[in-house]
Amino acid sequence: MNTQKQITWILLCMFVLLPVASESMAESAPPDVIQAAEDGLQPFMKRIPWGERERFGFTKADDPEQAYFGSPYRLHTITPAALSKYQSEDTVESLISETHMWYFPVMLEDECRVILIVDQMDGQWKAVSLGRAKLARQLGKVRKAWSRKRGYDPRLIAVFQAGEYLFTVPEKDSYNLTSLIRIGGKKRSDQATADSDLDELSRTIERLKPLVERNMER
Repeated sequence: MNTQKQITWILLCMFVLLPVASESMAESAPPDVIQAAEDGLQPFMKRIPWGERERFGFTKADDPEQAYFGSPYRLHTITPAALSKYQSEDTVESLISETHMWYFPVMLEDECRVILIVDQMDGQWKAVSLGRAKLARQLGKVRKAWSRKRGYDPRLIAVFQAGEYLFTVPEKDSYNLTSLIRIGGKKRSDQATADSDLDELSRTIERLKPLVERNMER
């Protein structure tokens, strides 16, 4: 094989292999989940009342038809049982469990504006809601601080009984769990994205336990 053919072959291999390597870093949604998101986005977008677009993360100058998806999150949760059994040596991975829900960031002009949720209903995947603009903005900050280009893939976690969304960065270590936003809408911190602002798992669990216990007693 002459030099020119060798160069051509190497470039061809790079072109084929590089996209596969980059995609392998992400938690991929199944094809039927992606299809449900694609089918549901524009119908939901068209239902947004003109006067309420800002509440959904859009301005009157935005073109909803230009919206696209960012990388989705498989929503995980920490159950009350997992919280009560927590030991100091436990990792985040040992505490969380998967839900059926996928959160698709809806992007416009490279900004995360709102979240489309896909869930399994009667055995089929369907887009079930569009909203959570404040959560979308916080997730956008997390993605920029912990980008896949740098080798990170943050996970989104909900502790429903505490009314809170959190995130963890598994590639950083197994013991970080940081509050992201109250499920009711109030942000805990605008700065919970930088390396120094990642919370320790043990402290976060210590804070969540009494919240969950109180809410379950009501």
